[in-house]
Amino acid sequence: MHRNGYPQPSTIEFKMKNIYLKPDINGIVREKFLTVAISDQVRKTKLNSYLPANGNKHKVYGGKPEEYALYFISIMKKSSQLNANFNTVVQSYSSTGLLEETERIGLFSVNPTTCPEIDSQKLYLPEVNIAEGVRLYEELILREGKLPEVNGVIFI
Repeated sequence: MHRNGYPQPSTIEFKMKNIYLKPDINGIVREKFLTVAISDQVRKTKLNSYLPANGNKHKVYGGKPEEYALYFISIMKKSSQLNANFNTVVQSYSSTGLLEETERIGLFSVNPTTCPEIDSQKLYLPEVNIAEGVRLYEELILREGKLPEVNGVIFI
């Protein structure tokens, strides 16, 4: 809020963008609005202008935020089908042979334990899920130096 009681322009812009990220009745978020929101998020990260080793394979030619947005949307299509209400439990075996179950939430199929400071219910909000998903993939991509394959396997 500005001291005169009116919202700051950046606050208004943020709220307007969130209106467009609102899922439809089935939980689906429109791809064109996801592209804008993800591009904006990537611009704030070290991925902006970063070119991973296998970038060309995934159409990230210059490290542009819009290229990353399309890459991330392809991951979302495989994992959550662009459904903000997505929730599943993935079973896998640990290195010791124990069966482990991991909950996955929202557009990026985020594991809530990787975001301990965020209430897991907030991960259903597209703007929160996008921020956390981009943050987690940023860490992974910068650590590995390459983009994970888009094959339905969730890496974050």
